[in-house]
Amino acid sequence: LLDDNNQCLSEHKHHLCTLNVNGVYPHLTFIDILGSQQSASLSKGLLSKAFNLTKINALLAKEPTSDELTYAINSPREEIFSKKINKYKKTKIDSGISSPLPPLEQPEAISFIFNAAPINSAPSEVHLLLENSSDLDTTWAFLFPKDLQCELEYWARTGDFTEEELNEMKLQDNKIFSINPKKGILKKGSNVTITITYKHIFPGEHTLPAIFKVGRGRQIMLNLVGISVEPGERYVQFYSTNHHLLPVELGAQGAPVQQYELWNGGTVPIHFQVDMSQLEQISLSNYGFWVLDCLTPEGIIVPNKSFATQWVFNPLEAREYIFNIKIDLENCEPAYITFIGHGFDKRHISSDISKSLIDNLEITKQLNLNDRLALLTIDRINFGNLPLFTKQRHITFLKSQSNK
Repeated sequence: LLDDNNQCLSEHKHHLCTLNVNGVYPHLTFIDILGSQQSASLSKGLLSKAFNLTKINALLAKEPTSDELTYAINSPREEIFSKKINKYKKTKIDSGISSPLPPLEQPEAISFIFNAAPINSAPSEVHLLLENSSDLDTTWAFLFPKDLQCELEYWARTGDFTEEELNEMKLQDNKIFSINPKKGILKKGSNVTITITYKHIFPGEHTLPAIFKVGRGRQIMLNLVGISVEPGERYVQFYSTNHHLLPVELGAQGAPVQQYELWNGGTVPIHFQVDMSQLEQISLSNYGFWVLDCLTPEGIIVPNKSFATQWVFNPLEAREYIFNIKIDLENCEPAYITFIGHGFDKRHISSDISKSLIDNLEITKQLNLNDRLALLTIDRINFGNLPLFTKQRHITFLKSQSNK
């Protein structure tokens, strides 16, 4: 205790209180996704995989590094940003988007992959719901290569551009990719809808690197990827050639039916057929037991639509299974898809498997687009685990948004 002259009144020290302080960083999360225009027919599950929401949310949940804390959004032209985006521009795009358990590190840029469509089609639009799940107000921004470049003096310009730089300039000058809004401020607990658009103007595959930066928080390297095809061209889009099946319990009655979607980005219907001889060979190598079965061995993929092939994975052992399956496509090169599944014993469930059984997409909040005439109050229903021969009901309401 001190007197008015800051002199100690007693030689003895008295314990008054204990202060516990926790330091926190801004934490943003993508909690919903929805497609419109050319992407309107894509399911939320397919969009969340195409945009790697599970992986990007895992990266955003990590503590920022010292470099990320050093540079703020209002000084984006720092050298570190340019170095990093140049590094990730050269990254091979093979995101493994179907993996249920993405690693927490970022060895390569995360790909936002748009659906393929013919040139001069309506733009592909994907809407993301971004929420501030921390206790701090924060800023955020998407930065394109032009946002990271300093304007050079005339004498310093060489006049020579690489093919990669010319392609990036073409994409940015024609606004092939656009984000609205590109930056903003999010108060704690609030959310914002971000619309990312890809225009089908030029044929071919287009890639534009970008950075998603959280003020005083994480920064995520991105690749925006879009594909436009010529009229009459046949094109089946595979968002990933490595598909991770959900883990299945050993001995469970009625293994779940799982899906793998094929997207027709062309203008003509395409007939596909799964090579069932490979599945028969897998059965023979497992004592005549059908470890993997396809319930939709063939079908027709309508233009601008996806076809959900149905698969049943029924493991015999508590281990990892890898299946290489061939899918023949009409007048196209065959596709080879690797299915990866895990069988597990419920008495010994690893933490990785238990996490992969949890759906990370929020179901209580959803995007609300004004141009839609009707809206479901709940568009994702999770029935959970139920005893055999029981029944459970959930109610969802169809709400009209029309003024008429």
